[in-house]
Amino acid sequence: MESKYIAALLFAIAYLVFIYIIRNIKTYSDFTVGGRNIGFLIIFSSLAATIIGPGFSMGFVKEGYKSGFLFSLLSIAYTFQMVVTGIFLIPRLRKQFTTAHSIGDVVAGEQSHNNPLLKKVIGVFSFLICVGVSSVLCRASGEVLNNFLGISVVTGGIIVTSIVTVYCLIGGIKASIYADSFQFFTFVIIVPLLFFASFSEVDFTSYMKEGISLTSNSFHNTTGMQIFSLLFILCVGDILQPPLLNRVLASKDEQVSRRAYIATGIFCFFWLILMNGLGIMPHFINGLYPQSDQLLINLGEHFYTNFIYGFFVMGILSIIMSSQDSLINAASIVFTNDIVSKKTLGFTKISTLLSGILAICLSNFIPEILSAILTLGTIWAPTMLVIILSSIYLKKHFALSAYLSFSFGLISSLALLKINNEFLPPIIIGLLISFLAYFITHYYKLKTEKTI
Repeated sequence: MESKYIAALLFAIAYLVFIYIIRNIKTYSDFTVGGRNIGFLIIFSSLAATIIGPGFSMGFVKEGYKSGFLFSLLSIAYTFQMVVTGIFLIPRLRKQFTTAHSIGDVVAGEQSHNNPLLKKVIGVFSFLICVGVSSVLCRASGEVLNNFLGISVVTGGIIVTSIVTVYCLIGGIKASIYADSFQFFTFVIIVPLLFFASFSEVDFTSYMKEGISLTSNSFHNTTGMQIFSLLFILCVGDILQPPLLNRVLASKDEQVSRRAYIATGIFCFFWLILMNGLGIMPHFINGLYPQSDQLLINLGEHFYTNFIYGFFVMGILSIIMSSQDSLINAASIVFTNDIVSKKTLGFTKISTLLSGILAICLSNFIPEILSAILTLGTIWAPTMLVIILSSIYLKKHFALSAYLSFSFGLISSLALLKINNEFLPPIIIGLLISFLAYFITHYYKLKTEKTI
């Protein structure tokens, strides 16, 4: 047996042991919020692993090949968002919604808009977003196994997504969070080492000249509105999406969640620079496939020995699985808690299985990884951000405001995506329309109450 397969087998055995250890989940609350007692290091590593995913690794490497350090500079926006959210939003959310299990409880529960139908509407939308992103990751894992083992992309996606679904089904959010931590400490070592290994063949001075040249050309070929739109997506595109929200709700207290969020933002800044920088390396190496999402895998195969390459591929799979398990777990919680309101452990496990199957079925319709994830982020923010912020910060809530904000934000962002006009960035215009719809209605309702 080749040494790379031995490395992969050792990794698989570690997963089997992990699944056995986390099998003991007894209550619905254990499954959804893990007892709300998880500490800083585990929450931080889980958040980081959930966020990175193939878009912020394989996708950023591919963008580095095309545009140099452009996306490294843009990644400052993502760190800014995480730090600001961690300071101002996360502690208040964690302290205020002490009994929440899902996004529906936060935006439509008794402490906010208090509307069961709104909770179901938000639940359906959140479920579709989670399953949609999960299908992107199913496709990504299939491509990795296709590259590594030569099996079909569909078969590879089914294998990895099935493993993820099984341990989420058995262990709920604790399985997802602890798996993320295990995966985080796997890929955070083996992947960055590739960057330094690359300089065994690449001259640093030539590397920097090429990177600066690519970056300069990218700035000249990219309009100001396109850059502003990308910055805006990185700033608001995934604020408190269900997998991130679930980790906040599972944290020990507001201080743990605040510190974990800030630390994750800082970590992501350095990680994204590293991934973007790796994308420049193929300009000095023949025989790679720079237009493929598998460019990172090809770099590992080129620079690592066969045995270490096996661990490297498992590290890339860990990146994908750590995001996918968060999404499948979040989808199952949203489905159970918000859509059908059937809060039983058995039904939550059934919904986990359903989420995994849907992700597999939808994975055949996915384009390139990073663009798909950015598109879903473009839809999420205009539809949900205003409602989330108003749920946390406003003292008075009206369900009609949330309905109109949700509807106008969703319709406008989808319509603008269809038009594909760079002078009307969907996320910016959609968010503005969502904001106006909410607060015009909100102040109208306040004024109406005062006159009665």
